[in-house]
Amino acid sequence: MLGDTMYNLQNNPILTPYQTKVLKVFFSTNFSQSFFLTGGTALSAFYLAHRESQDLDLFSLENFDSQQLTVTIQDLARQTNSVITTKVTSPTYHEIYLENKTENGIQRLDFVREQPKHFGNIQKIEGVAVDSLENIGSNKVLGILGRLEPKDYVDLYFVVTKTEWTFDQLFDLAKQKDTGLSEFYFANIIAEAASIQNWPLTKIPFSPPALISYYEDLAHTLLLKIKPVNAKTKATLASLK
Repeated sequence: MLGDTMYNLQNNPILTPYQTKVLKVFFSTNFSQSFFLTGGTALSAFYLAHRESQDLDLFSLENFDSQQLTVTIQDLARQTNSVITTKVTSPTYHEIYLENKTENGIQRLDFVREQPKHFGNIQKIEGVAVDSLENIGSNKVLGILGRLEPKDYVDLYFVVTKTEWTFDQLFDLAKQKDTGLSEFYFANIIAEAASIQNWPLTKIPFSPPALISYYEDLAHTLLLKIKPVNAKTKATLASLK
């Protein structure tokens, strides 16, 4: 199954040479020691190779110093022949853009203070710390809960249909991260999958109608798990038919 063997950096099927260099330089710094690559790029570049992904999501389970981050990024920009074009900062989130002078590319990097609940083992791939498949998958569940991003639907669909991880397993992990997550609210969100447009391009072909059908069936299954089946649940089930 996909995800059983991780891809490496050399001849990576997803990462561009510029992304690879950015990751290598960043993870060679002392500042990087608490960080790991996660999100869609980690999922595709190291586990599934199912779609292109541009953003580099770098999470830390520890608090980090914003001034040290600034110094690290300035040095990273120098070593990769890049300039910092935009920065959005908050105490736990930094959104940074690097513009490469030679390749005319712009790379987004998100530095995030992650919540302490983490699942699985972080793997080191040629010096780059990469998040576990189950932790990425559980975060994709929460991503769908918090935003309407087609890529989250695609990523979670590929994880549960192409790897050993089931939706129920990932949903249980996600509930440990967010106690507000419930079958009822998640079912109502994914029941609207048919309204999604502009699906991301994938390297592994998939059928949007099959994906939509999967989420609609999942919505029914989640609602039927709610006991007792009250009038509100019955009304929701009826609206999905």
